[in-house]
Amino acid sequence: MNHPSLKYRTMELVRNCGLSDRDFSRRFGVSLAWKRCFLDGTTKSPNVDLIQRIYESLSGQPLFKDHP
Repeated sequence: MNHPSLKYRTMELVRNCGLSDRDFSRRFGVSLAWKRCFLDGTTKSPNVDLIQRIYESLSGQPLFKDHP
């Protein structure tokens, strides 16, 4: 999937992160059901703060240059 959006880039990172479902759930405080719905697109408007936190953690980069 090659979409220029935070949601789709984060989906790609989640798919390729190598964390088990249990480790992912513990690390980000989400249920397995949330992860599945996010990855299959049934969660149409996921919480942007959570998506940003997941993106920054898995990419190792802040979303914004002025973000610590």
